[in-house]
Amino acid sequence: MNLRLCYIADGLSRHNHYMLPWFAKRGCEVHLLTDRPAEMEGVFVHRIAPERGGGPFRHLLAAYHVRKRIAEICPDLVHGHNLTGYGYWAAMSGFHPLVQTAWGADVLVQPNQSRPVRALVRWSLSKADLITTDARALSQAVTDLLGRPARVVEIQWGLELDRYRTEPTPEVLKRLNPEGHLLVLSMRRMIPYFNIDRIIRAFAVARKSVPNSRLVCFAEGPEWFRCLKLADDLGISDAVFFLDWVGEDELIDWLSVCDLFVSIPDVDSTPHSLLMAFAAGLPVIVSDLPAYREWVSPQENGVLVRPDDERSLADSMMELLRNASIRRQWGMRNRKLAEQKANRDQEMTRLAAFYRELTGKG
Repeated sequence: MNLRLCYIADGLSRHNHYMLPWFAKRGCEVHLLTDRPAEMEGVFVHRIAPERGGGPFRHLLAAYHVRKRIAEICPDLVHGHNLTGYGYWAAMSGFHPLVQTAWGADVLVQPNQSRPVRALVRWSLSKADLITTDARALSQAVTDLLGRPARVVEIQWGLELDRYRTEPTPEVLKRLNPEGHLLVLSMRRMIPYFNIDRIIRAFAVARKSVPNSRLVCFAEGPEWFRCLKLADDLGISDAVFFLDWVGEDELIDWLSVCDLFVSIPDVDSTPHSLLMAFAAGLPVIVSDLPAYREWVSPQENGVLVRPDDERSLADSMMELLRNASIRRQWGMRNRKLAEQKANRDQEMTRLAAFYRELTGKG
């Protein structure tokens, strides 16, 4: 596939480290315009703006440099990720064909916080020849925001499924969970609408009935110190592991030793962390949100709870931690779902077909 592709995106995002090298390895000339330091195999990285500072003028300056660099690269197609920030720059480039990808908060959260942001996101979407999302619910939100029909398709980031194990190796088990605790995993960043504090409070209740349980969180985000203090105030600091952010291999190891995945944001699309949990064969407790209902059938492969219902969350944790048979049964169903709907090669091949159609280079 001999396409010259130009992405405008966050160079530090895991998602972009999945997508861009995939196309580079298949014969595309791939360029990334970003304001963050990045190294990706086979990808030409161009820094086009300071990482922070400058206010609105930063976006105008970045857009100027984006247009200039695109003129030098002469790509076949430009693809913006996500809509706030990078999507603005992609739209301001004036280049076509243009693909824009909505990530979730850029449509579900940020446009509701500010009228100017809402107008900018709507404008960025209006410039796209194709919009991709990772959930039907997010596609509908995009259409509602635009106020008119648009060409929107759902494509998952996908996973390299053969890297995921439903059981840990003896070495990994000895290194990460030598005492054989029952591990509840929360993989989301510690920002307010991901409600990590509610997970900690619910776990404190569940642990009274399942004392061999432990909670694993990633200490990344503005709320991490408050969550650390909360665990201490609740008297469970010895049962909550706050991990530094880890590489993908280590993250896959952690998934293999954990017993239950929990994510209860107020709003969300299809998080990559949910697909990773599915690939690792974990049962899940997640918010009762439209995008999650596309993946989770209650009492078949997981539990849906209201994100503000800590009592139900605690009860669901206790029930699943006590029942290894249900955890195993639901986890195997989730692994099969990941194989059917979250295969990276399959999903990127679908995206490649849209690229060929838009560029006329079949």
